[in-house]
Amino acid sequence: TKPKNTLCLEIIFIFGVPAVIVLIVVFATDNKQLAWYLLPIAFILSWIILIMKYKKMAKTLESLDAQIRELKKR
Repeated sequence: TKPKNTLCLEIIFIFGVPAVIVLIVVFATDNKQLAWYLLPIAFILSWIILIMKYKKMAKTLESLDAQIRELKKR
């Protein structure tokens, strides 16, 4: 498993990078209205990535729990 600090940094990265990319695109195109459309999309995509990461981590933890239960039975 990863340390808590690493997981926190990953979550900041998951939410921060899409937001920064949207802001760069908005300022590069000089279209402020574009932010109203792109920021919610970036936010939703970030949550989708985070949920997928959570499911993967939960599956790994379930596997470890099953191994621990098996070892305790012995």
